Amino acid sequence: PLDLALLVRETEPLIRASIPTTVEIEAALPGFALAVQGDSTRLQQVLINACANSAHALRGRSDGCIRLALDLVEVGPEPPP
Repeated sequence: PLDLALLVRETEPLIRASIPTTVEIEAALPGFALAVQGDSTRLQQVLINACANSAHALRGRSDGCIRLALDLVEVGPEPPP
């Protein structure tokens, strides 16, 4: 298990270094741990790639913002709509 919120916080400087300075990064992370089962290296790479793709989509804009957000979602026996 790993704390996904901590992983995002630790990855934010790597994201900042890899995208243009014209793109703002906004983090909306909970103040508590969000434990998940996963490979931290792979999850970090997914996050970096998603942000790089987002920054690419914002190319040429001076008001771009990437928002990193985590929240708890309860999932019941039925798949979400």
